[in-house]
Amino acid sequence: MKKHRTDLKMMALAVSIAVSLVVIGFCYAYWNGMIGITSLISTGRIHTVFDTFEVLSETSPAEEIGAEITDMRISEDGKSLQIAIDNAYPGYSAEIGYSIKNDGDVPVYCKLITDQDSIASVYTDNPNVIINPGGGSSCGTLIITISDGAQEGMSSQMNVYLDYVQYNELQ
Repeated sequence: MKKHRTDLKMMALAVSIAVSLVVIGFCYAYWNGMIGITSLISTGRIHTVFDTFEVLSETSPAEEIGAEITDMRISEDGKSLQIAIDNAYPGYSAEIGYSIKNDGDVPVYCKLITDQDSIASVYTDNPNVIINPGGGSSCGTLIITISDGAQEGMSSQMNVYLDYVQYNELQ
């Protein structure tokens, strides 16, 4: 009889421990399910685009060949400047003035990137610049040069892209 009581006490203790663990687990799950953290952080809007462009000069060592920029335009989204040169030859170069505008809410660190082809190289006199928000702008000059390895009469097309990130004091 004593053994039966001891077994009964042990079984009651095991059941009460199991029930306690189930209750603790249920309460923890309910409490954890009730905690919801939702946040939205907005530091501003970045919107940097090409604003204007113009051909400043074209240098032709051989005027009779007639190389020229035949098409130049800003893409629809304003993020790239598309340039086409026809009848290119070695030694031809052109200078294109451009301006970049920041219509966003935060200052940006901006540089230009080209997808130049093998016959043309592009250099900019203002490669890395910080542009203030709210209509701030920066101007520069692209210098396009046709390489010595180019054949006369070739066509060249390239895009100049804006690459920008939010400017921070600690870079």
